[in-house]
Amino acid sequence: MQENNIQFECISDVRKAEEIWNEFSYKENIYDSWDFRYCFYKYFAFPICFYVAKLDGEPIGLMPLQYNTEKKYLEFFGGCFMEDNRIFMKSGYESFMPRFCEVLDRPARLEDIIGEDPFKKGLSDFEYKYVADLSGVKTLDEYLKKIFNAKHIKKIRKRYDKIESLAPEIIENRFADIEIMMDLNIRMFCDESSFLKPHRREIFRDLLKLDLDFHMLSFLIGGKPEAVSLSFKHGDTFVGINAGVNKEGFPDLSTYTILKRLEKAISLGSKKYDAGIDDLGWKENWHFQKVPEKIFIKN
Repeated sequence: MQENNIQFECISDVRKAEEIWNEFSYKENIYDSWDFRYCFYKYFAFPICFYVAKLDGEPIGLMPLQYNTEKKYLEFFGGCFMEDNRIFMKSGYESFMPRFCEVLDRPARLEDIIGEDPFKKGLSDFEYKYVADLSGVKTLDEYLKKIFNAKHIKKIRKRYDKIESLAPEIIENRFADIEIMMDLNIRMFCDESSFLKPHRREIFRDLLKLDLDFHMLSFLIGGKPEAVSLSFKHGDTFVGINAGVNKEGFPDLSTYTILKRLEKAISLGSKKYDAGIDDLGWKENWHFQKVPEKIFIKN
């Protein structure tokens, strides 16, 4: 393969971008889904910049970007909420990956890059994704014994029992509770809540229209929803995408909801629980695996 025969084309048309995405996407996780990313793209509609590598005229790879006109840099398609970003490359052509960075003609901030390939090699750690390994686990008790000692399990069970004593009701997939979840999330995180970002509420309403295996859990105490979590199963992975909990009224409710989400993931035969990026004050305490995601910056 002659490296000097490689050329790059920048696709700016959204429909053509969707076609090339579906041709190259690995379709391994939810962030490889066009429909999922498009929910986060469409309200901003930043200019598409899908860089396609061609060798002797044949497409061999794709770097899917958009130009953020507010921040004045290239970023991955879908914007800042996206994780597990990468260059999609046909097998055998991975050595060409670093060439993409050479053709970028504008500042770029490419965050949350995954993959063991020549593009990721040498990049700096940016932040961590938190993942629970559920492989081989049949029950919640098995999982807890796998990660905690008996003393810590006793503390967790005490918190669990406090909520159980309130006779909580758990309702699955009452999608109207998405509004309650977003409100509770704002109460939890105040100015740090992602639901204060532009269009984030509309985006999450749109996500519920996708053909995904959703498992929204609403936790009612005294008939009132005091916690709502939104998750879905994708392949062998249970993805916890967001939640809201009334921690002020019920200090042990966060622990209870985490346990119930893990229990749901295990009952569905999931091999891992993807809790997403950022610790948010709890993921490291649950001994979730920290998976580094990288960053590439071009000034």
